[in-house]
Amino acid sequence: MQCTLFTASYRATVADRQPLRVAFRDAGFANDSVKINIDQIFKLLSPSTEIKII
Repeated sequence: MQCTLFTASYRATVADRQPLRVAFRDAGFANDSVKINIDQIFKLLSPSTEIKII
């Protein structure tokens, strides 16, 4: 299965659900700034979510 890039709207949709944990594949990010941005989005929308990038 081919990995798609995580868009801003997708990340916000996941964060809005306020899951306990999320895991993203490293290859799904366009660049490092997007990876840093996801942490900020989750801190704002779902502060209790544990984030893993594998």
